Amino acid sequence: MNYYLLCNLDDLAKNILVDSRGKFNVRKMKPNRTLPFQVNVTSVSKRINEDFDVNQDINETTSNLMKFVKEYKLHRSYSIQKLDTLKLYFKQYLKFLHKDSFVELSKCDRFSRDNFNGVSIKATRDINKDTILKYVIGIFKKIPKSEEHIVTNEKLNFSLLYTSRTNSTHVLLGPISFVNHDCHPNTEYHFRTSYSLQLKVIKNIKKGEEILVKYSDDYFGPNNEDCECTSCLNKSR
Repeated sequence: MNYYLLCNLDDLAKNILVDSRGKFNVRKMKPNRTLPFQVNVTSVSKRINEDFDVNQDINETTSNLMKFVKEYKLHRSYSIQKLDTLKLYFKQYLKFLHKDSFVELSKCDRFSRDNFNGVSIKATRDINKDTILKYVIGIFKKIPKSEEHIVTNEKLNFSLLYTSRTNSTHVLLGPISFVNHDCHPNTEYHFRTSYSLQLKVIKNIKKGEEILVKYSDDYFGPNNEDCECTSCLNKSR
């Protein structure tokens, strides 16, 4: 499956499980994508989220989500493979939203490229160094060189991963895409498989602290000269 189709599925999962909660409007491949404006769609997605917050049952909620997608024709005749991938995304986001994930989504007003209205991930408990944040997970998919310009504009480029080993750019999908950059981070990327990754804690993190990772040395211009992270802002003061 190509990166564009994966992004579409990820957008749908974010709309249902994150945006529908009413607190956030997270970055997507298509920034203006929303669920169809129907009272039933809005109320059902909200109820599914509320039920999950109470019962914390990932499998039951995933099943309800798939029924919801099919009943309201949100899948646009997706193939079995696409529906299986959507199911995988639902489970990733539900694990991230689960009370045992060690983290929670929070608002963030630091970055101009998010119009000072973005999101961050914060610890819900103290987390020791060397812990693997197994529910802050994501997958990455290589973007063809001929199409890199499509996703490297200002509205999309916070969800990209560049690998020097293959000299290629990948789109980063899943909950891990919510993690903000800092030049002096408290986590680092930890590869699970050849196409998925998690975060490894490299400094002890206190409850309430933001989870941060370093995207790269030159993500925000040469030597990150245009970086707006907390470390750089404190350094410039």
